[in-house]
Amino acid sequence: METNFNDFSVHMSKEQLNQMVYEVMSDNYRIFWGFNEGKMILNIYNKEVNNKLTFIKRSGSMELIHVDVKSSTVEKALKKSTKDATKKVIKKKAKKARPKMDIQTDIDNELGRLHWYIQQGERLKVKKVKRLLSELVEELSGVS
Repeated sequence: METNFNDFSVHMSKEQLNQMVYEVMSDNYRIFWGFNEGKMILNIYNKEVNNKLTFIKRSGSMELIHVDVKSSTVEKALKKSTKDATKKVIKKKAKKARPKMDIQTDIDNELGRLHWYIQQGERLKVKKVKRLLSELVEELSGVS
């Protein structure tokens, strides 16, 4: 049994990740994690198999971007801990990367809106624009 996914992402909260880790550790699996180029690589292993999950830290969650699972126990724990998160699965291939200049233009426009809403005292709209700016900066960091 082997499951390998590359073209997707699932956002997991710290609690969901902890739930999965506790689940597999109760089945005599060990955990090892490390960081490489801004990604967290989580190895869940025992004497027979090594399962590898790759995450990127996002604001308030961990984004699971690569799965290489060779154990049904780990697969079940992953499914159990992400059953709500899987509703948010994003097909990366379906999303076309926008040009860097377009993203920068959007950031400039949103900064103008942010300034305007701050001057007007529109707290809710300021919050909304800040959230959007955060997403745009994240998108920009993924463009080469």
